[in-house]
Amino acid sequence: MPKAMWELEQIGTRISCDGENEASGSSRPDQPQQLGLERVEQVRTRVNQDYFRSVLLSNYGGTCCLTGIDIPTLLKASHIKPWAAATPSERPMSSNGLLLNALHDRAFDRGLITLDDRYRVVASSRVSHTPTNDRWLYAFDGRKIALPGSDESTWPSLDFIHYHNDCVFERCA
Repeated sequence: MPKAMWELEQIGTRISCDGENEASGSSRPDQPQQLGLERVEQVRTRVNQDYFRSVLLSNYGGTCCLTGIDIPTLLKASHIKPWAAATPSERPMSSNGLLLNALHDRAFDRGLITLDDRYRVVASSRVSHTPTNDRWLYAFDGRKIALPGSDESTWPSLDFIHYHNDCVFERCA
């Protein structure tokens, strides 16, 4: 072979060091012809998401309201009433947000945890009790989140929390 080549025998494609593909032999329609390449796609971007995140980082002092983790790259600006369900005016409202670490953001989005009217965490009964689940989810059950400052206008809205409890919590567990 004149250039360095690697043959992917299972799909009949040779890939050169410069990333060019050469078909070799017959191919089956159920097998992809190009692995590990990239393509350009059009994506939707949430407008004002940076603003939303900045406000939550400021309101919560740059720490997860549940665990206190203060590593910005691990913190997510989480919507209480999901983006898809929220109106355009509700989406950037800081009262529709929590600053959570990536794990608990995902658990909140998936309905595995929620908040009650006193801002305490409620873990879903649909999550089985295992040593790991007990450590990372159930350990926070009943714990009050850190609220942003003394100005209640920056606190999570109970209306959004009620929406989360009625429409998200325990729906995807």
